[in-house]
Amino acid sequence: MRFFTVSVDEAVDKALSSIGQNSRFLICGDPALENVYLTEEFDDGRPSVAETLSSLKQLRPKDLLEESKAYAKQFRGFSEGYTFQDFQGDWETAKRQRRVIRHGTQFSVNRPSCLGNVLMAEIEVENPWEMLAHFQYRIWYESWFLPDHCSMWRHWFETYDAHIVSITGSTLEARVLNPPTTKQQAIQLAWEHYYYCSDIVDVIAERAVSLLNSHCWSFWWD
Repeated sequence: MRFFTVSVDEAVDKALSSIGQNSRFLICGDPALENVYLTEEFDDGRPSVAETLSSLKQLRPKDLLEESKAYAKQFRGFSEGYTFQDFQGDWETAKRQRRVIRHGTQFSVNRPSCLGNVLMAEIEVENPWEMLAHFQYRIWYESWFLPDHCSMWRHWFETYDAHIVSITGSTLEARVLNPPTTKQQAIQLAWEHYYYCSDIVDVIAERAVSLLNSHCWSFWWD
């Protein structure tokens, strides 16, 4: 893996054009901040990339999601009469009240607030979800370990052809080539996103409406 600096436009072009290639380009954000962040967040005692990928053989996304669901039920307020059904919300209401949210149409790196150059990483991988094995951000470790992240992104790659294109601080963004096209698919995926990263979901129906036919996903951890 190597890091280098390019313009915002070139970074987006490189990241998107490398989808489907073994040599992948990943946007890593502001060079002035990200070089420090990457240095601090890499731990010399971390497992190797090969060890991380090898541990995936024992992981199933369904089991990870069930564990996260149990955690949500116990610690995220699903008690005292408030149920998962209440949290799901109403699809038609969500459609009428649809809000513009971060993962709607474009990557945050394209926003006017992100000007100048950005840091990029070039990573050689056999599968797109393997890129995560090269990053050891502590921000992700609330309830998911690195192999868990890789396992979920393998599932989303196989199901939705989802490709991570940007990891900036505690935010992760992806390009999705086969997004959900039905209400049922979108709701199921919204629940998966909630169990994976609860910070991004207020009401399941709102997330589901925004995921329908959307080619961009965004996650962030507080």
